[in-house]
Formats: sequence, C-alpha cells, structure tokens
Amino acid sequence: MSSLVVDYAEVGGRIRDLRKVMGKTQRVFADKLGVSTSYMALIESGKRKPTIEILIQIAQMCGVSIDYIIFGEGGEEQEDVRKKTDLLFQTHSPEEVERALRLAEYYLNL
Repeated sequence: MSSLVVDYAEVGGRIRDLRKVMGKTQRVFADKLGVSTSYMALIESGKRKPTIEILIQIAQMCGVSIDYIIFGEGGEEQEDVRKKTDLLFQTHSPEEVERALRLAEYYLNL
C-alpha cells in the first residue's frame, strides 16, 4: 500500500484561495464554520490540520470536493462550472437564470 503525504501548507492555501474567491474575510468564514479566526488563520497557514468535519463544511460551503481541498485534484472542472455560472448571473437577469435552471432540471428528469 502506498503512503500518501498531505501537504497542509498547500491544503491551507487552497482553503484560503477558496475563501477569497467567495469574497469572505477570515472572520466571516470562521464564524460560518463555528471556529475562531485564529484557528482559521492557523489552518490557512498550514500550521494546524483541519478536522474532517471542518473539511466537509468547507467543501460544502465552497462547492468543491474534499479531494480538491486535500490533493488539489478535480478543482479545474468545478472552477470551470463556477466561471460559467458567474457569467450567467452577470449577463442575465435572476428571472432568466431561474427559468433556465427550471428548464434544465425538467430535461434532466426526463
């Protein structure tokens, strides 16, 4: 069995980048996770290992997989989807986007 080495400085960097993409401060992000700002800073600097519960919460809040947070894999596809979604919201009204989402859901359920 091969041994995996997790680089917590990289994990923290990915978490920091995700937080910044969301436009959240460490304080706001930490509050949403139910942790202190100082603990959040330690995670982002790689000086503390986040618990699995914290990783799950971050992944859900940011719309990424835990694999992406830990290993940096699979984030490219999610980032592409995020960019396309952002573009939709920038170029269309909320009503148009809602209508398109309902239509897409209808077709996916066929």
